[in-house]
Amino acid sequence: MVLPALEYGLDAGGPVHVPVVLPDGSGSAVDHDVDLAEHVPDGPVDVDPGLGERLDALVGDVEAVSFGEGLLGLEVGTGLRHSDELHIVLLADRRCDPLSYRAVPVYRDPDLRHGMYLAVAIADALISVAARPPITLITRARNPVPEGNHIRGTEALLAMLGERGVDTIFGYPGGSVISIYDELLDSDIRHVLVRHEQCAAHMADGYARAGGVPGVCLATSGPGTTNLVTGIATAYADSSPMLALTGQVAAGSLGLGAFQEVDAYSLLMPITKHSYRVLEADRLPHAIDEGWKICQSGRKGPVHIDLPVDQMGMDIDPRLLHEDYGIKPVREDLSGIHEAVQWIREARRPLILVGGGAMDASAEVMEFASAIGAPVATTLMGMGAVPSSYPMNLGPLGLHGRLAAVEMSADADLMISIGSRFSDRTYSPHDRMRSGRVIHIDIDPTEFGKHGHQCVNLQADAAKALRALMCALGSRPVRFDEWCGRAKELKASARINTDMDATPIKPQRVMQEINALLDEDTIVTTDVGQNQMWAMHYLDIEHPRQFITSGTFGTMGFGLPSAIGAKAARPDKKVVTITGDGGLQMVIQELATSVAEDYPVTVVLLNNGVLGMIKQMQKYYWNRRYMAYELGDDPDFVKIAEGYRCDGIRVDRPGEIRDALKTAMESDRTTIVEIMVDPDEDILPMLPNDPRIPIIKGNCGF
Repeated sequence: MVLPALEYGLDAGGPVHVPVVLPDGSGSAVDHDVDLAEHVPDGPVDVDPGLGERLDALVGDVEAVSFGEGLLGLEVGTGLRHSDELHIVLLADRRCDPLSYRAVPVYRDPDLRHGMYLAVAIADALISVAARPPITLITRARNPVPEGNHIRGTEALLAMLGERGVDTIFGYPGGSVISIYDELLDSDIRHVLVRHEQCAAHMADGYARAGGVPGVCLATSGPGTTNLVTGIATAYADSSPMLALTGQVAAGSLGLGAFQEVDAYSLLMPITKHSYRVLEADRLPHAIDEGWKICQSGRKGPVHIDLPVDQMGMDIDPRLLHEDYGIKPVREDLSGIHEAVQWIREARRPLILVGGGAMDASAEVMEFASAIGAPVATTLMGMGAVPSSYPMNLGPLGLHGRLAAVEMSADADLMISIGSRFSDRTYSPHDRMRSGRVIHIDIDPTEFGKHGHQCVNLQADAAKALRALMCALGSRPVRFDEWCGRAKELKASARINTDMDATPIKPQRVMQEINALLDEDTIVTTDVGQNQMWAMHYLDIEHPRQFITSGTFGTMGFGLPSAIGAKAARPDKKVVTITGDGGLQMVIQELATSVAEDYPVTVVLLNNGVLGMIKQMQKYYWNRRYMAYELGDDPDFVKIAEGYRCDGIRVDRPGEIRDALKTAMESDRTTIVEIMVDPDEDILPMLPNDPRIPIIKGNCGF
């Protein structure tokens, strides 16, 4: 018996013309016009479970079997390359020995979507010609593309990332990205296997913030992708450069409800600078090159690339990998520079506000601050751009900021904002200038005007804008002696004794002990909640990228995975994460990642048995109507640490803190230092959003 052979030409805009050689061997050709929309199998085709094994020796590795109901060739072509042959084996009679049939090559159309539907239509056409129910087996061609002429999508992806300096990918495998993992075996790029995809994004984020280069995370389609969402949104909110790679079902199956399908392209668009979907393999180099540039240009942030599994198995012309895919230049506008200079000279009470957008312009910020002699405040995200030890640094501004910064901000008549967004947590009724003007330096014009003051906006990179501003100021001195004297007095008077010997331990004492051990070789990350605010308020941060936290999005669980990412980026540094018992339990499984990948970090766990910030808000804003704040019976974190092959130290008395921290930080093993802190100690001051409610200071004068 002769297997029906077929050849075809494709007109993407019309029906497919299929000449068929009939099974009787007559050799006569029958024109068979196939309408792609009308020739889809109505129901599933039964498949002999042993068929794949029996045919493997004949036609190679099985890629997919059968067309299921409504699937339109769901897995047809999965893993195929652009130039591969698509083998269709038609068994007209199951009783026949399958080894007596030969595989017939059918060259697939370059357009994947048409190719998918075409495969279904051809199978349906053959069914009608043979008049017998066939079994259709699709396999990958055995014929490799000649070396040097083409490169697989997976190979192209890793080659382009490697050329851009990527040395680490944080990820979790799945069916739609398994081909990428296969390629990673032959790559110099290190893969860090996380225990949850959200933490892959947080690690990539921590890597980017500590290293100053984009982090890369990878997840499979469907739930793997949706698990990335919180981590990507965190990076987007804090302008952290990241490349988020997601697997996807085959392009021809999009929209058909395939296994683990989700519209990642649309899902991630609102929380990325740009979202790509690679529907044609030749577009992959464009997406990688352009995405890499976009995530670092202007206001930095994550870029998403969705990778349909079939496209990653296709071949690409290697010359495309070296094309220069340009992006639009970032718009700059320094036309207001001379007016800004005039405002500085007219001011009597200027304050420099330094945000996260100034992190790469620390030298220029310090030169400018010294040149005009004005006091400085920072946002949470700006900590480290100006050393805490700088005499005119008043510390962080905002909801739980330092009182000196809050008072000086309210009294200022000119705010020179460098890379700050004037967010509601930083700039609220209590620290808002009562009357004043704003010089706002930012690369992102969408941030202009949120403060509501008269303003001059300088749209440019912070370093460039500051250099232009200093040049325009010239050598004529600007002095604010009386104002600066007041700032120094406030800073000197706004002090608190953190050397507290009380039991339960006061968090202020913990911060004091951490400060004693901080040096330029230590990076601190935090979780979110009271622990984060204790760190912001009390830690002395001296260097850019030394303090890493989730600011705008406020993501609980950020601390531990971001610390692991920071350690991956800077293995030469000691990394400490400050967290609470609530946030740690959201990501505690990543202790296993830290151990398995040999990224030792110190976990400073402030254990108060409650969701401290929730309790504090209910105390001051909701008339002490407490609800859902007690964590109940917390586990034994020391035993959990040991279970993950980490070290664990429990601290119950203030005098034990420093030795425990020193032991942990000098260790080459991940260590949880569980410090039992007072659940009734609040992080103050606290600035209510309602200006009618006074600032809640308690005993805090700092």
